[in-house]
Amino acid sequence: MAPTPFLAAWFRGKKYPSVIFVEKAACTSLRDALQHIPFEWVPYEEYKDFNHLWCVVRNPFTRLVSCYIYKLKIQRRFDPVTTLEEFGFTPEMDFKHFVERVCALPDEKSDRHFRSQGFQIPNHTRIFRLEEQDWSEWEATFPGFTMPHVRKSGVENHLGYYTPATMQMVYERYIDDFKRFYPEVTP
Repeated sequence: MAPTPFLAAWFRGKKYPSVIFVEKAACTSLRDALQHIPFEWVPYEEYKDFNHLWCVVRNPFTRLVSCYIYKLKIQRRFDPVTTLEEFGFTPEMDFKHFVERVCALPDEKSDRHFRSQGFQIPNHTRIFRLEEQDWSEWEATFPGFTMPHVRKSGVENHLGYYTPATMQMVYERYIDDFKRFYPEVTP
């Protein structure tokens, strides 16, 4: 099964940056905040060469817990056509086994909800870290932008899901994301 690509919003004829949407990194909230401005979805093959790209990323530790809670425990699927079982997951899996399975899958065979964030984010992209956003630059750039929080997991301590072993596994699986977007983070 080929992985579903990240998509970017391209604002045809506008002077706005194109926005790459990374699942489990405020993707739904960003889409809702930008829905009043007409845009077209474009795949990686097209947006990789765009000059003005913005993207929100999320700490891989919290992003993976969010994926586990929302996709396995609440929604019980990745999207309308991709089932958990296609990737070897079950809704009954505990977090340790979920981490083991995610870490066994290379990005080329991973669903976009747990694929490395940097896998389809060109190096020239302007990066915003979700944990540090006050959204004022977005509000100044996109008229009418108001950032909602659409899907709050309710989890206050994402790191409480980890053991030292699973934390090390996730760190190694997402080492490129940590080095590129969160270089100060170590397991």
